[in-house]
Amino acid sequence: MRPVNPVVHPGDSFYRSIQLQSCGGRKRWNPATFWRAVDTLVLHVDSATDRITARAVGKTDVVAYVRLGNGDPTPFPGLVVTVVSR
Repeated sequence: MRPVNPVVHPGDSFYRSIQLQSCGGRKRWNPATFWRAVDTLVLHVDSATDRITARAVGKTDVVAYVRLGNGDPTPFPGLVVTVVSR
């Protein structure tokens, strides 16, 4: 993910995706993923599109939940987003 820990402004939005690799990078797949903001006052994640929108000045973690196989989604550290005023 680039940038790893973005700095954005209120109203800005962006998307993230994950691609997993194994076997030395020879095997790749795009698992079912959804994102959640820890502080929903700072960021909103649209559950239908996974669009992440900055709401207010602050800093919060965004966690990626990845479904591997048929089990429950596994949380992975995603990124830290900082929202600053314009």
